[in-house]
Amino acid sequence: MTVGSPAEVLRRAGAVRAMELDINAYWTSFITYQRPGAIGAANLLSSMDRSPQRYLTPDDRDFFAVNVR
Repeated sequence: MTVGSPAEVLRRAGAVRAMELDINAYWTSFITYQRPGAIGAANLLSSMDRSPQRYLTPDDRDFFAVNVR
């Protein structure tokens, strides 16, 4: 795989805008919360290494959040 091949795959799939978020499996996370107050924090996949509490404490890594009201 080359640096450009993931971009080409996304282009062929119809992506207009895309962003690679992280390719290092150690840092990749997707955490859900069942209720307000970060109750019921859980990783999307059991293979995700980072704690589901990682965004509730200071961290030196960038992240973004998606909130549903």
